[in-house]
Amino acid sequence: QDVGDEDDPGFSERQLSEVDRSEVVVAFRAKEIEKVANSMVQLNGVFKELASLVIDAGTVLDRIDYNLERVADHTSSAVVELGEAERAVRSKRPLVCIAGLVV
Repeated sequence: QDVGDEDDPGFSERQLSEVDRSEVVVAFRAKEIEKVANSMVQLNGVFKELASLVIDAGTVLDRIDYNLERVADHTSSAVVELGEAERAVRSKRPLVCIAGLVV
């Protein structure tokens, strides 16, 4: 080695070649890591949207459940009212027959 050669940092050609290859690998890995990070950000957005959909679906299910309970209550009330109406009609039938005979 020439002592006066200022361009030579003291590395062999093989070492410089290895450094160049390492820099290429590091750059490639950095790009891949960036892609993974971007994918994770997108995935985070998907999970947030999914959470919102789950909350909305839960609200819809709660409404359906509430409406079904109301239908069941109204149906029970309707059955009772129909029974009362049937008894009222049956109890008035003899009166209608008597009124029809009288006229």
